[in-house]
Amino acid sequence: MMGKKPMCGSASVLLCTYRYDALDRLASCNRGGQAGAFLFYKMNRLASQIQGAVWHSLLQTEDRVLAQQNQIGNHLDCLPLLIDQQGSVIAAPQQAFTYTAYGERDPSNDPAQLPGFNGQWVDPVTGHYVLGAGYRSFNTVLMRFNSPDSFSPFGEGGINGYAYCLGNPVNVEDPTGHIPVISALTEMWSTLSRRLVNATTRFRPPPKEMRVYNHRVWRGLDLNDRTKKSDGVQLVIRGHGADASKLGRQGIEMQNKIASPTEFANAFNAKTVEGYKDIKLIACYSAQGEHNSMAAALSKHSGLPVKGYTGSIMVDSLGEQRLRLVKKNPYKKSDPKYPDFSYEPKWFRPPEKQFNIRKS
Repeated sequence: MMGKKPMCGSASVLLCTYRYDALDRLASCNRGGQAGAFLFYKMNRLASQIQGAVWHSLLQTEDRVLAQQNQIGNHLDCLPLLIDQQGSVIAAPQQAFTYTAYGERDPSNDPAQLPGFNGQWVDPVTGHYVLGAGYRSFNTVLMRFNSPDSFSPFGEGGINGYAYCLGNPVNVEDPTGHIPVISALTEMWSTLSRRLVNATTRFRPPPKEMRVYNHRVWRGLDLNDRTKKSDGVQLVIRGHGADASKLGRQGIEMQNKIASPTEFANAFNAKTVEGYKDIKLIACYSAQGEHNSMAAALSKHSGLPVKGYTGSIMVDSLGEQRLRLVKKNPYKKSDPKYPDFSYEPKWFRPPEKQFNIRKS
């Protein structure tokens, strides 16, 4: 365990001790006089928790819970869960729940420790939602996070580091505690409405999905492999880029700091890029600055073509093996976020003399 954070009601009363693992995920919580509860995750979502002889495991899809299996000693049962359009658990056998817009649950007492608002785990001590595998706690009474976002005040975190879901928790979710995303059902209905409106004029094909595999986390970045139609394998890098017009320079978040284009590129050695045909760098402002950009620096250093993006981009994660880049502005023209959206991909190719730099 990397560290522990006590939460005290007073200077002399210890309510609970929280322990985090080497990946900075909440690994256990120990309440005074009770067996410690150990937490296990799939991606950023809680999958199982064990407390002494009591086991709770969740049956879930990529982003929605379906049922909870409970084992107490030798007794095993399974509770089917009824969820609403946001994925919040609203009913189980002999139980029913309601929520405020910001997720405060009634009744608040839940001996079965079922998931709550947006299908997220509720801390039984505080009643707060622990998002991003323990990264930040969301307080439903204050309607804000208890701690600031490390992405704020620049980039996707926004100016207000404590704000939850951009003030729109009905249509937006924040499963990671970092970046709010449009809820899957809201996006589905929005997409369906747009298609119905345009059905009489022309056929609009569904958005293309990017099939990826071999996901791993490397230095704070998400890496995947992708087989291209034209043969060869593409390295897909996902990260959070900083806007140079606000930060004063290009940069990308790596290991909780903003790395410069040179630092970012130099982190990749020959073994990291070996066997790839090209690289897709899915990060906001990764092509900003043209030949001084992160994509250009990585292309020059690796000797591979690199695709970056000039402005702010949006990407939907549809599970571990599917990604979808949002190529058309999802906001209405009256929305203040409308002018901030852009989809401007740009390829960078290394000079001929640099093609073997990764072999040196």
